Amino acid sequence: MQLGRGRDSYSYFPTDCVISVLLPVDGRHGMEVATVGREGLFGVQSWIGVRPTELRAIVSTPGHAWRIANREFDALADADPDLRRMLQRYLRMILAQTARHAACCRFHPLAQRLARWLLTHADCAPTDDVLVTHQRLATLLGAQRAGITSAIGTFERRGLIGAARGHILLLDRPALLQEACSCYGANRDAYSRALGMRQSDGAPAGVGYAGDDGRNQNGSHSRPRLAAKALASARDRTRSLR
Repeated sequence: MQLGRGRDSYSYFPTDCVISVLLPVDGRHGMEVATVGREGLFGVQSWIGVRPTELRAIVSTPGHAWRIANREFDALADADPDLRRMLQRYLRMILAQTARHAACCRFHPLAQRLARWLLTHADCAPTDDVLVTHQRLATLLGAQRAGITSAIGTFERRGLIGAARGHILLLDRPALLQEACSCYGANRDAYSRALGMRQSDGAPAGVGYAGDDGRNQNGSHSRPRLAAKALASARDRTRSLR
């Protein structure tokens, strides 16, 4: 998956998958610079002229996503000022997250970054069973596989996670939250400000958004906030063209 142009240019709204946005280095997959789950979309970067070769993406947690051609999406945003403002806020948040990831890689220990990554992906999916290998984690976090294996082993011995081949299960989220670097809370707070989500009463900063658990009262998955707004705009536009 990568940013495209013209007929091949799409935006993707994850519903139960997670997309890792990568910055390639020397023509190879680079480390993760942003994470997109059911709260957002991948493809909005093309609005500010990011070239197709500058960013790539992998589906780090399998699942489903809505897709829309960017030429149609542009028309919807032009016709709906509220949608465009929401997208502009989301884009600013993604740019801030990208910068924060770079600083995180430089200044925070690997164990803290691993805890942040696991919490973020569990939030975005939403599931506490994260499908990932040690090698994939090493690539996404810009680390050596041996360091990832050591950090996972430490968390597992302390009962924070359970690990099996290709799976990591979050067992003690509050304890894992204590291990995560400050970037986790900063990213969640940025989502709250950008998309107007409310934090649950008594939840730590950036954790436990009311109405943001990805499910309706009957337990079925709801549409992401941005996707729901885009769909509503599309319906309004269709009515106006009749």
